[in-house]
Amino acid sequence: MKSAISYRYLNDDDIYEVSKFLDMHYTPYEPMVQCLGLTNEEMRVYSTTESKETIPLNLSIAAIDDETNKICGISMCAPWKPKPEVNTSMDKMSYLFRFAQWSETTLAEELETTNILVEDIIAVSQNLYNQGIGTELFRRTEQLAIDRCFDYIVGFATSDKTVKMLSTSGWKCMKKLDMSSYRDSYT
Repeated sequence: MKSAISYRYLNDDDIYEVSKFLDMHYTPYEPMVQCLGLTNEEMRVYSTTESKETIPLNLSIAAIDDETNKICGISMCAPWKPKPEVNTSMDKMSYLFRFAQWSETTLAEELETTNILVEDIIAVSQNLYNQGIGTELFRRTEQLAIDRCFDYIVGFATSDKTVKMLSTSGWKCMKKLDMSSYRDSYT
């Protein structure tokens, strides 16, 4: 049976719940996290950091299961900005943030604007896959980008399922990054 789902913007009161949601439904499956072999504690730090940095920007959307009143999907976005100076630390989190910097460095140049909304994370509870929640989160994120006058919205699909969903929704693949071509400059 299909669950009744409502959608709303995330706010600062959601940070803890979103961190827990990411710990269960996103972070363990994120390709770079898997490559780095983050421990459960490191994954919690990553989830909490992402939540604390992204949610206050008021550009993230939650899907809420109306029966349980729990978050069952999220779209976490941020405006593109040049990444700060690279952290040269050798800890795993620094590798992860350097990878993000590497993958986003040329966006403004390639798109000839800095007015870009970056779709950082989209995740749906596994028990609610194939119910259109991810597609609806993408649709609402597109509308958010239009309403807030962003020139572009950019996402990074890290699975074939996401690529298919995006292409079905009309998104175009502008560039493919071979994640295996990334070489950390400090290792």
